[in-house]
Amino acid sequence: MGVDAEVETRLAIHTKSPYAHLVIGISWHPVINLPYIPATSLKGAARSYAEVNNFVPCGKAPEELFGKAGGAGLVELTDAYPVRCGDKLIELDIVNPHYRETERAIGETDASPTPLLFPAVARGVVFRFFIAPRAEADGKCLTDVLDVIRGALAEGIGAKTRLGYGVLKP
Repeated sequence: MGVDAEVETRLAIHTKSPYAHLVIGISWHPVINLPYIPATSLKGAARSYAEVNNFVPCGKAPEELFGKAGGAGLVELTDAYPVRCGDKLIELDIVNPHYRETERAIGETDASPTPLLFPAVARGVVFRFFIAPRAEADGKCLTDVLDVIRGALAEGIGAKTRLGYGVLKP
């Protein structure tokens, strides 16, 4: 089953990507040269959403359904890749740095903070990923899993979600 999800607020995911030669990077695919959402991020967000909200999809524990470190779950998710965008795919954002000076040794007017630029996926970009049950899962499981994924995406995935980043609308 394919799922399309539109970015409603800027998306910053895997900000320590080894493929981005920036202080703060983004999850960037080294072969297709596009930003992407790793399947591990989707599964982790879905598992966490189910655990926090005491949701028991298909009557199974979230870690049994979505897997855990070192183990596969009953449902497979693929990486999500952009399939459509508006005017922009990537936008630059900034992090306002903390001052390097400590203990008020330097006055506010003498400080020289350097803002850090970082890439974020722009609003309006649509990502597509696929959900597939393993042989042990039944068809109703997909409906429950989709509900969990919708909830997780609506709360936000990736970095800076507490600041409103990473909200997607399936």
